[in-house]
Amino acid sequence: MELAYDPIRKLMDEHQVFLSRVESARQLWRQGLRSPRRSAELARNVLSFADFLGRDVDGLHEAKEERVLFPLLVHHLPEHEGEVSAVLTEHEVVRELHLTLEKSGEALLHDIGDEKACGKISRTLNAIEALLSEHIVKEDFVLFPLAQELLSRREMMEVAQACLEIEQSYRERYGQNPHLLSTGVPLSVA
Repeated sequence: MELAYDPIRKLMDEHQVFLSRVESARQLWRQGLRSPRRSAELARNVLSFADFLGRDVDGLHEAKEERVLFPLLVHHLPEHEGEVSAVLTEHEVVRELHLTLEKSGEALLHDIGDEKACGKISRTLNAIEALLSEHIVKEDFVLFPLAQELLSRREMMEVAQACLEIEQSYRERYGQNPHLLSTGVPLSVA
């Protein structure tokens, strides 16, 4: 099935962006901790990554999965509801980790020497990396192939249109995000 906008391909491409951003955030964090003089830049990097998790991962990507793709998939495969439920639970864990990272980043911004905040940030970044790595495998190699196999062309076009609407709403709220939305994907379903 060829669509001008393939929502499954787009979600998978976004996953690669997430993994790259997690690794970059962890590298910046480790470099900042090794620096002889910590600066507020270390905290700002953490807060920037937390913002990415909240806006891009949760507010855009997970919205497309939760509001559009997964409900349709469960409709077709009620026996796979447990697998969908498991990834939805992982979305909730990512939201909790996002909030922990945000709070710890704010604490570090107010006191760059806050070792408790540093420890929490290190553990949270590691947890995010581990969770997203496993989570993405489940979606890319189990749920998304099931969707591609089971959804009709009409249903996939409906998913594509709904995903485009979520992306448009995101653009209107935040503007173009170079990390997720500027991948050369057309803004219409063919």
